[in-house]
Amino acid sequence: LRKFGRGWQNYYKVDWRVLPKLICHQIEKQRNSKITFAGSERPIEVARAMVFTSAKKDTDPNSIRMRMFREMSNANYDVHMMETIGQGEKCVDIQLAVEMLHYATVPNAYDVAILLSGDKDFVPALVRTRQKGKQLCIASMKIGCNRVLYESPHIRDYDVVWLEELLD
Repeated sequence: LRKFGRGWQNYYKVDWRVLPKLICHQIEKQRNSKITFAGSERPIEVARAMVFTSAKKDTDPNSIRMRMFREMSNANYDVHMMETIGQGEKCVDIQLAVEMLHYATVPNAYDVAILLSGDKDFVPALVRTRQKGKQLCIASMKIGCNRVLYESPHIRDYDVVWLEELLD
């Protein structure tokens, strides 16, 4: 927010089709710089991009947030929108963790999971996903990333991809 200011959404456009490719490119750069990964892996391709969120039933469909999710859907993201009722729990984190672990057990579903979040609540799912033999990368904004995600090497295989560094 500091870099772009309030209302940045009115002046900048996010190309949702490019974002997964940019993150994959950052992972490829890390692979190429580490001996343990160099030449041992096939190129990273995006198998699926999934978004988990919630909104109240009466949320204005023309709000910036709802337009963003439509843009993501139009860019071929699988947008999982749960309806929030009152102040109750949204269960979005649980839904994401279940999907990540489910696909970790499906043969050839993916090799590298990329979690775009800064929430430390995902740590148990990240650990289990790695135990299933999948590699993990976290992409996040610095200001919203819990330090556990970037200071604990046992939950990821790559350095955190900082999204601020991909913006221009």
